Formats: sequence, C-alpha cells, structure tokens
Amino acid sequence: MPKNQRVCLHDMSLYTDGSLTPDGKSLGVVSLINYAWRAALLDHICVVPRREGGEAYHRYLRGFGLGASRVIQVDGDNLYDGCRADPSVMQELRNLFESGAECEHFATSAKSEAFDQELGVCAAQLRSPARHVMAQLDDKANLRELARAIDALNVFPEFRYATEPAEIRVACAALLDTYEIVFVKRPDLESGTGCMPVSRETFGGDAFTAFLREFATGARELIVEEGVFGTKEDPMIDCSIQFHLDAAGQANQLFASLQYMEGPDKNVHAGNLIAASDTGCLPLSWDFVDRYQVARGMFTDVQPFIDWALTHHGAATGRLGFDLRVNRTRRVILEGNYRYTAASYPEAVRWQLVRSGRLSSPCVIMRNIHLPESCLWQDLPRRFGMLGFNGNSRGVLVCNPFCCESPADPKFVAICVGNSRDEAEWYLAEVKRLFA
Repeated sequence: MPKNQRVCLHDMSLYTDGSLTPDGKSLGVVSLINYAWRAALLDHICVVPRREGGEAYHRYLRGFGLGASRVIQVDGDNLYDGCRADPSVMQELRNLFESGAECEHFATSAKSEAFDQELGVCAAQLRSPARHVMAQLDDKANLRELARAIDALNVFPEFRYATEPAEIRVACAALLDTYEIVFVKRPDLESGTGCMPVSRETFGGDAFTAFLREFATGARELIVEEGVFGTKEDPMIDCSIQFHLDAAGQANQLFASLQYMEGPDKNVHAGNLIAASDTGCLPLSWDFVDRYQVARGMFTDVQPFIDWALTHHGAATGRLGFDLRVNRTRRVILEGNYRYTAASYPEAVRWQLVRSGRLSSPCVIMRNIHLPESCLWQDLPRRFGMLGFNGNSRGVLVCNPFCCESPADPKFVAICVGNSRDEAEWYLAEVKRLFA
C-alpha cells in the first residue's frame, strides 16, 4: 500500500446535532451530511453518504483525472454509524488501517474518537487534531483568551464579553459610541449562524431582540466586537490562511485564500479563491509590495498561535486555519479553524493540477451558486456547455452535487479553474450569469 494512502471521513453531522454546545445549539447551518461529498475532490479514499448518482459523480471527476481514488458509500444518519451498519465496510476499513493507512476526519469529536478506537487507528495514523487542542483554537472566546495569555491580543478587533441580554446591550452601546457597526457573536457557533451586526439604527430593534432571545441563553458569554471595515479608499477584505501541523511537530504553511461573503450582512461564507501564490489572492489593484507585505503579515500574525500549539501539545496534527480581515494598513484575526476547512477542497484541486503538470499557474475558485429550482446534479454539466471543465483543464466543475436537490435552498458549489486569476474569475462570472 502506498505510504500516503488516506481514508477521509469528512462527516459534518456534528454541526447539525448540537452535541458540541452546552445548550444544544447547532454549530452551523449545513445541508445535513450532503457536504461530506466535498471529500470526493480529494485524491484519497473517501467515505460518503450513499446517494443515487454517487457512482456517476465519482466517474465524472475521475474522467478529468481528479478526485478520490475510491469512494465508499454508506447508509446512516452520520458516516460513523453508516460504516458500523455495514460489516463489509468495517472489515475493509480495518484492513486499510492495519496496513498503515492514515485516517482524516473533518473535525475531531467524541464520535470520531470512538470510531478510531474501534478500528484500532493509532495516533501516528491520525491526520486530525486532538479534541482538547481543537477546543482551544477553534472557539472564538478560547482563542482570544489564549491571545491574552501569550500577549497577542493586539491582532484582534476591540471586544468585550457579556452574558445576559442587559449586559450585551450595555456592551453594544459602549462600542457604538466609537464604531458605526459592532458584531455580537456566540463564540462556539459559526459566523453565519451565531453572529449579528448591530448599528445605531438596529440596536434594540426586533431582529436584535430576537437574536438575543435565541443565542444569549446563558450557556456561553457572547463576544461584542468592533466591526472592522476599513475606509472607502481602502476597504477591508476577508481572507483565510492555512497550515498543516504534522506528527513530527512541524507547522507547514499551505496557502492563503480570498473569501467570498454573502447574505445581507456579508457574514456568511460562500466560497474561496486560491491563486498560484499567496499574493495572488489579494486585490490586483494593490501594488505588488502592498500585496507581498499583507500576505506575509497574515502568516506572521498567527505565528504565536502556531508556536503555542506545537509547544504545548506536541504531536498535534491536522489543518489549522485562521480567518482574517485585512486592508493595506491593518490586519485583524476573526477566528481560528482547527479542522478541515472549506478552502482545503479547491486547494486540493489546484494541487492535483500542479502535480500533474497540466497547468503552470492555476487559480481555483470555489463558490456557492444558488439555483432557481432543485435539480439533479447531472443536469448541471449539460447546462455548463462550453463553460464545463475540459481537456485543457480549465472550466467549471460541480462540487457539493447533492445540495442541488434541496427543495428549500437548491444550490451547488462551482469549482472554477483557470490558468490565471482573470480566467478563473471570468468562469465564475459566466456560471453565475447562467443560473441567475
């Protein structure tokens, strides 16, 4: 068996069952475990929910020389129970792990730990972080308290903690004396779910009151934080950066990406752009020196947290990323993500194209595309026409294929590949127009 053989169990059901928060709140809004099919983009063995059309989707990717070497489909409310329900799958996985295959989870949880123990996966084979390390770095409040302890708090926006609705109102009022907009965040929830912008106009309104009623439960303190937007001449943009912490105690810098945000408050993550270089994800209207200094500065700003993880937790493994908001004069950290983040999937496509030598400087964009009505994923490549991914390794690929079947919010993720940023953005503009 090749040394790099890896089994990916990217189960997101823990984001919908509320088991990771003290009051049972869902960490984020996802389409159940359909998101697990993103793992089919990785060039490993992936375990995914069984879906009609799943084998065809795997053939679709492999026809372009991309994606999983093998897809294992299971039935169940989550991937772990689905595997357990099929003795042949459990035996196959046991054989793989006994042969030395690595095991990678979307995030570490009690479910993943029990599954690893059941199948005899040893620590050296895991490519996911220890749960107590993830709890420190993946939680917004815990990350800020770590920053306080290691004297790195200056890289965050100004913030306060408050628990009860009355305290939260006082904290909002105080910060609104200085800033036009503040954000109220539940630290253990994703920003698209447990985050609300508050202005002087909306402070105390019905939406604000409803937000407090839902999220200010007393289970966790909320963060009331300065809204960071920059200026009209130099607006802030959202970026993410990512490292891989390996079992040898090394932190490997992977990539930087531009984040696409959507929703009326622009606080819902909708995709990423990953260019051939870290500077390529920053606005091309900036001169190169500015782009270089900002890109370098993002990685420098998070270095204390990387050092802490390596020093205090030894052989921590897995993907460690940070979301930042930057312009040419300021950089702030918004949150950490010690798990397999969404940006990792377009980067995996980009890396496969680089490794194969098919493109010299690929830029890959991953972007949510909302559909006017639900459909089967097989309808999408036919709709793409000449925009579809082709023999030149450029064009549009389907990702998250089974989210397009949702009757409430049909959508898919478009993977737009170009040999330059301009080309990838052109494909994105065209596919958005196609489904407008």
